[in-house]
Amino acid sequence: MKRDFYSSIRVLFILNSCSHCREYAKFIETLNMKLPMDKKIKVVNVTNYYDFGIIDDPLIMVFKKYLEGGFPVLFFDSMRLDGSRNVEELKRFMYTLVFDELIIRDRNDYEYVKYMYNKNCKFVDKRIFGGNLVCDD
Repeated sequence: MKRDFYSSIRVLFILNSCSHCREYAKFIETLNMKLPMDKKIKVVNVTNYYDFGIIDDPLIMVFKKYLEGGFPVLFFDSMRLDGSRNVEELKRFMYTLVFDELIIRDRNDYEYVKYMYNKNCKFVDKRIFGGNLVCDD
């Protein structure tokens, strides 16, 4: 049960004081406008938890042990992406993952996926928030 929950969750944890977090949140909200309701990525602000220990969202309790380290932290279908990566890198990564789910596609969306690999790839899940990307040659 717990593994099924973690493998289907889509959530971004951010802090107010983090500049990368604001850029991530802005991009995710833009992406959410193009996704169906059941595929949207929830954005959770953990500033109160990080600064004062106040839990103001139930997802904070669920992911508490995974929130150590740098922010922003994105959990997407059993994958964890944390730290302050370049937003352009995040855009290419996310569009590659959700391109088939987009309800609305504009010309810019195709720009992000044209660099996708031309191989048959799958994510081999060995544990929660871990695993390997395996591609056929």
